[in-house]
Amino acid sequence: MAQEELTQKERDTLTGLLTRQETQRQIETALRDKTASALILMDINRFSLINDRYGHLLGDRILQKTALAFKYMFWPRDIVGRIGGDLFAALIRANCSQQTVDDKTKQLRGRLRDISTEEKLRGGLTASIGAAFATPEDTYETLIARAREELLKNKAERKTASSSGRGEEAPVQASHKNICKDVALIRRELKESGKVEGAYCPDYESFKRIYHFVERGLRRGSTSAYVILLTLADEEGKFTPLAERVEQMEQLHDTIQHSLRSGDAFCQYSSGQYILMVLGASAENAERIAQRIKEAYTRTFPDGMGPVRLYHDIYPMDAT
Repeated sequence: MAQEELTQKERDTLTGLLTRQETQRQIETALRDKTASALILMDINRFSLINDRYGHLLGDRILQKTALAFKYMFWPRDIVGRIGGDLFAALIRANCSQQTVDDKTKQLRGRLRDISTEEKLRGGLTASIGAAFATPEDTYETLIARAREELLKNKAERKTASSSGRGEEAPVQASHKNICKDVALIRRELKESGKVEGAYCPDYESFKRIYHFVERGLRRGSTSAYVILLTLADEEGKFTPLAERVEQMEQLHDTIQHSLRSGDAFCQYSSGQYILMVLGASAENAERIAQRIKEAYTRTFPDGMGPVRLYHDIYPMDAT
């Protein structure tokens, strides 16, 4: 059944996503048709505290914004529903990899940071996320049970990280290996796989670590580095509607990656912003890079960018 053909009874009245019953029915159909790939579950951490602190009207608005962000993270062919109070489910129907799931997870957390900023939530807005790949033997119950188990594991890891003073980052699990002194093997493990094309795009937490590492190198005074913040906004300096912004940001990602050198790095900072780090550049070089990206991005719109604008800010990295 096409999504637009669904009746009001099959949609959640608050968010417009599929109801729990309709989500289950469609996932069961996808499992029978062997078109199910991966199931992603997400719930909002400490959502009851948001209702208690800010009231249910704001709580409902958070759910609506989260649902909208969740919906636009997936293709129309995917199955996206609200299956609990603050529990959302998405079944990816095309073949996908672990990297796809990781990318979706990273982007979902970024969307929640944006919502938290928009609503001025004290303490921020975070989520626990679990995923499971479908197998030929899966039923709805077994698939969702595995995804829920991963979600609960993620929630426990995030609580452990938070209580140990490391914020919301899950702890790294050390693997148990024998002592290795094979330098050739170590080099193969460390080497980036595949052909390197364009700039390096890590997640935001990894970008911060790279930033800190470069800061340390700058203290030796042998090089320079600049940061460029690119912001997609309308003529009034406000973010464009989320549905349009997702597509615009995907195109901007490709433009940035092919406009920078392979030794430069960038990452998504918010749902409408990218932050870039260019090494060995002067202020003039950084300005030319920003202009080059803006010109290249503009060329991706045959009929012009309309009300969309790409703004940039530049500042030197400080070694102090």
